[in-house]
Amino acid sequence: MSDDDRDSAGKGTEPEDKPGGARRSRTIRFSDIEWETIENAAEKRGITAAEYIRFATLDAAEGRVAAIDAEIVETIRRIYRHTYIVSTLARDEMVREGRDAEMESAVNAARESQALLRKETSE
Repeated sequence: MSDDDRDSAGKGTEPEDKPGGARRSRTIRFSDIEWETIENAAEKRGITAAEYIRFATLDAAEGRVAAIDAEIVETIRRIYRHTYIVSTLARDEMVREGRDAEMESAVNAARESQALLRKETSE
């Protein structure tokens, strides 16, 4: 390999006017299972595995918050369903026990909390 070949080895072919300069090829290792996971995640987002790794790595390195992952969304849904079930059971028990006034007070407190959260979110 000549000195010129060594100098150009690993240099990207993208234009130098890109932010941060031209991209160069880097080598990292993944197990087959890890790579399959990365490819699946990238495919879901309509990008290549390399783009996915680049974006995720830069987001993490620069402290940016990435989009909510589907697994997190599903966890939120499960928590909501379980909370709904528990609160429905508690409400039914309070009605059976004649604790309507206490239940009404709890409902009003929950509505006030929701209104406060909406207000804080919109500001």
